[in-house]
Amino acid sequence: MRRNADSRLTIYSNYLSATTVLVLTLGSGVDGFTLDPDTGKFLHTHKDIRIPAVGPIYSFNEANYRDFDEPVQRYLNALKEGSSSVGKRLVLIYSLGDQ
Repeated sequence: MRRNADSRLTIYSNYLSATTVLVLTLGSGVDGFTLDPDTGKFLHTHKDIRIPAVGPIYSFNEANYRDFDEPVQRYLNALKEGSSSVGKRLVLIYSLGDQ
């Protein structure tokens, strides 16, 4: 999903093994809708979705680590070791990005 200040509508759909979730913004907030397979309709199941300012997880494409500038590599190492400004060791969730 790409951030665009001029966007009026952004849609992200996630197809999980048992659930289809549609995440939608019209520019002022984000809501999620889950597909009810019995009716074929989307139900408003996630209101006012927000990302926490601070959390125990970070994510980046580890395959690109060597291509990052040294300050970025140091920061990522500090997150792994727990010596960053966050003050605790974080968990890496691997992200599959463009190869």
